[in-house]
Amino acid sequence: MRSRNEIIRKLRYKLFNDQNFLEWAIVAIYKNQTHDEKYINRSRYRNGVGFNKPDAGILSYCAKWILSGNNLSGEFLSEAKERMVKYCGQLADIPETIVEVFNLKTAKIEGKIIAETKAGLLLELDAKTKVWFPKSTIIPNFTHLKEISQSFIIEKWIVDKKLRA
Repeated sequence: MRSRNEIIRKLRYKLFNDQNFLEWAIVAIYKNQTHDEKYINRSRYRNGVGFNKPDAGILSYCAKWILSGNNLSGEFLSEAKERMVKYCGQLADIPETIVEVFNLKTAKIEGKIIAETKAGLLLELDAKTKVWFPKSTIIPNFTHLKEISQSFIIEKWIVDKKLRA
């Protein structure tokens, strides 16, 4: 698993240097706003998700602009870059962000955690198939509880290697 600091460092770089990613990130955070916050373009709750009060107006406006098929430019682009840096923590918690930032090819597999070590997970994919996967190749969007069926997003190269063997 990549360290949170590494993820946030890459997020900061990508927010300032990749407009497509910046616009994707604005929409991703906007989607975490509550319905009433989206409607009024303001932050009403201190819930740790979505935009904060000072940013909600302009970044909600930017998100709606992007969702209507437009790109940011000029002052809106500059302002969005400056403001979005503080949302790297929220972005790091969205599995798709990690896939995007690290340009990963991934596979989604269904299974149950049978065993866990510091470095890996033993997943039961079906009654006959149990496979160890390194945690460094798994997007951290799963629950660590054992024996619960769930989806795992894993780097494609390791899935191909392990399931082909």
